[in-house]
This record gives sequence, structure tokens and C-alpha cells, in this order.
Amino acid sequence: RQTGLFFVLLQTELGDVYKVTLQFSGEAVAEVVVRYLDSIPTAVALVILRTGFLFSASEAGNHALFQFQGIGDDDDAPTASSAQLEAGDDA
Repeated sequence: RQTGLFFVLLQTELGDVYKVTLQFSGEAVAEVVVRYLDSIPTAVALVILRTGFLFSASEAGNHALFQFQGIGDDDDAPTASSAQLEAGDDA
């Protein structure tokens, strides 16, 4: 268990899943980091279980249960950060 780790998962209409991490400085949000995780069938609900599983209640079709292999901090995954916007970097 990691204390101070706060993130949410967001899914697009096409099924792409993104991990959004908020990094705090005191009580204020210092940075917002968005990282691509994976694509899964479009869901009406995503539930992260404490045991390391993700339950996806599918919009059309069978529901699914996925197991996390990590917390999504791979260096090769596409990432966008609010710090990049403040610096004026378009990358």
C-alpha cells in the first residue's frame, strides 16, 4: 500500500483508459499527470478493487475482470503533464 498516492481512471467513448494522477504541494494541487494505460471495451462503470483487480461493467457485452501488473508508471507510456503546459512545451 502506498500512502499519498491518489489517482483516478478515466475512459473515453472509444475505450481508451487513462490514469490521472494529482500531485499535491501542501493542500494545493501542484501537478496533474495523464498517462495512457490500455484500451478495453467501453464500460458504464470501472471499479478498482483493493486486491489489484479492475472490474469493468461493459456497456454492451460481457463484463470483465482485469488484473493490474503495475500501477501504470511505465516510462514508455504516452504522458501529458500540467507542468509541460506551464513551461510552454508542446511535447
